[in-house]
Parts: sequence; C-alpha cells; structure tokens
Amino acid sequence: MKQKALSRVACLVLALALACALGGCLPCPSSAPQPDWDQEGLHAALEQCVCYGQGEAGVSLKTVIAACGMLDWAEDNPSTPADEAITRCIEDWLGEKELDTRELFWENWPSIDQQAREILADPEACAELLASAGNPQQHGSYSSGCYLRLSGCVVACEGC
Repeated sequence: MKQKALSRVACLVLALALACALGGCLPCPSSAPQPDWDQEGLHAALEQCVCYGQGEAGVSLKTVIAACGMLDWAEDNPSTPADEAITRCIEDWLGEKELDTRELFWENWPSIDQQAREILADPEACAELLASAGNPQQHGSYSSGCYLRLSGCVVACEGC
C-alpha cells in the first residue's frame, strides 16, 4: 500500500514537472528565439539621430550622416525581421532614453527622413554634401522600398 501511494506521488510530481516544462515554467535556453537581424546596428543608427541638436554647427553634415546610417541599416536588412519587430525594437530603444533624448530624436527625425529621401531620389544631387560629410554611405545605391519600410516603422513609434 505504501509503495502504491509513493508511485502515485511520483507520477503526480512528474506530471507537474512536465506540465510546467510545456507551459513555459522551466527555462529552456536552447529554444529561446534568437534575433536573425541586426538589432544592435539599428540601435547604432538610431543613436546617430540624437548625437546633435538643431542649430548646432555642422547640423547638415550630421543629418546626412544619420540619414545614411538609417539607409544603410535598411539596405542591410531588407526583409527580416517583420515590421512589428522593427517597430518594437525602436520603441524599446526610445523607452530606454531620457525624455530630452526622445524629444531630440523627434525634433531631428523630419530632417533625417527628408535627407534620406533626397539621397534615394537623386544621389548625384547629394554627392557634394555626402563628400563633405566624409561619404558616410556604405552602399553605392539604395532601395527605396527598404528605407520606406524602416521609415514607416519609425513613424509608427511617434508619441512613444
């Protein structure tokens, strides 16, 4: 009788352990999803957007450098991850920043976005400005679809 009671307890303990494992109670590091895209690169591109303020000396050069950072990241990450993951990553980055840094980002964003669009539309017309900024672009040309996707994800975060 004692052995039967012990085996019932053992079965119950094993069943609970299995339920917890299947329910996510127990950590399973080997199955944790790993990003298959460059989150750190996106954070670095976003940091370039807040390393200056409007009205500072060299703002046009700093703007083109930030725009190229965003264009380069978008070009290097054309299809992964999903837009929701990019938006979440941007939201997380903004959420880690102080209020003044978030405000600076949104103050700088319109000119960065405009500069990126100008580079996309007519890179030859921007050649002199790019040269003055030290040719910060990593690509000879850019796909507008890649950048517009990233830009849309940034805009989706407005107000964060």
